[in-house]
Amino acid sequence: MDKPIALRSEGPRALVHLLRDRADRTPERPFVRVLRRDDLQDEMPWSYGAFWRGVQAAGASLQERGLEPGERVLLVFGGAEGFL
Repeated sequence: MDKPIALRSEGPRALVHLLRDRADRTPERPFVRVLRRDDLQDEMPWSYGAFWRGVQAAGASLQERGLEPGERVLLVFGGAEGFL
């Protein structure tokens, strides 16, 4: 247990790069499922591709409002779908 953990030097290094990579390589693969509290039935499964398209749309919307890449923002959402 004294050996340091080796980190991969190749591949995505940030969450945004990982999501883009997965959306490019496996767009239909499930990314997340939002479940109802009462009966734990699937309410909204999202694929990597669908999630990435949502990320792109959110980024475009922020830029339309005058934000530049790299600027910090605070987002407030009421439910799980909006949070993701």
